Amino acid sequence: MVKQSEPSSPSLPEHLEPKTLGRLLDEDRFSECVLGGSLLHQSAAHIEIDQCRVLNAELTSSQLPHLRITDGVVENCDLSGTVLEQSTMIRVHLRDCRMSGPEMAQSSFRDVVFSDCRLDNANFRMCDFERVTFESADLRMADFYGSKLVACRFFDCNLTGVDFSNAQMGGSRLHGSRLEEIKGVDALRGVVIDSTQVLPLGAQLLGTMAITVDDQREAEQPGRTGKRSRSSRD
Repeated sequence: MVKQSEPSSPSLPEHLEPKTLGRLLDEDRFSECVLGGSLLHQSAAHIEIDQCRVLNAELTSSQLPHLRITDGVVENCDLSGTVLEQSTMIRVHLRDCRMSGPEMAQSSFRDVVFSDCRLDNANFRMCDFERVTFESADLRMADFYGSKLVACRFFDCNLTGVDFSNAQMGGSRLHGSRLEEIKGVDALRGVVIDSTQVLPLGAQLLGTMAITVDDQREAEQPGRTGKRSRSSRD
């Protein structure tokens, strides 16, 4: 059984210097500051953010592959449509962020919390998650194909239409989450759910096993009306 543990919290200094983000350049590095500003349609690779708060920043449709955030808080930011492929987040808490349709394939997340975030249509294909919590997150139609999720939790999330095909999820906890129209439902082997999730998930599992639920004991034969005819001697 996978050992469960809380994600480690970000380690931030007491004093952070305010800084307004401007034009991003490849390999920019920000440390011990509060970042904010409008950065729509930016393009820069290998940005590093260390021991920072990112507040009210707009990064919609920006291209930021290989982004690395260590010991950070990202709050009330817009990352919708942002390309963050092959990024790394370690001890990061994202709160109240709008992240519809981000491209985050092949990224690594360790000790990360996504709280009250909109993550519909997020691309998390082939990612590594370790001690990651999604709480009250909208993950409709998100794609976790081939991802490895170790000691992860999905609490009170909307997982409608999520694709878990070929994912490794043993030991993950899904309490309070909507589990409708899951793709790759067989990847949920070894997860932990609550009693209210048994029926909606059970119906999908039966479907993958080609099990039909039919209260009629005898299979109906072609041409039969379903009623037994009376004998001529009666």
